[in-house]
Amino acid sequence: MTLVDSLVAVIKSAGQPTEADSQRDGFLSYKSESHALGLGLAAGFFATAHGETRLLALVYAAAVYGRSVEANSGQRRRLWTDIRTEPHYALGGAVAGSAFGILAGWVTRLAGQL
Repeated sequence: MTLVDSLVAVIKSAGQPTEADSQRDGFLSYKSESHALGLGLAAGFFATAHGETRLLALVYAAAVYGRSVEANSGQRRRLWTDIRTEPHYALGGAVAGSAFGILAGWVTRLAGQL
């Protein structure tokens, strides 16, 4: 199996509706994990790199308290449900996103000094 075949398999399994439907078990094996991690990364990055904390507050509320601001309907509500299902992915993503945001800030400042 080539690297591209492996990457395609991971992407396909990350979109499965449940972990039981996925052919593999582990990190990002179904959609709730990938959605929660993605939103956590975005929230952490925007909070540290841009000072935008509203998304971080929503992710934190959904992950820790199991509820969040009611979204319109459909897809957005399902994303918050994914965070409630996999809160550790969302909170871990927020920490990793914060680290990326801090790193991006350092790189930007360093590039400005050159």
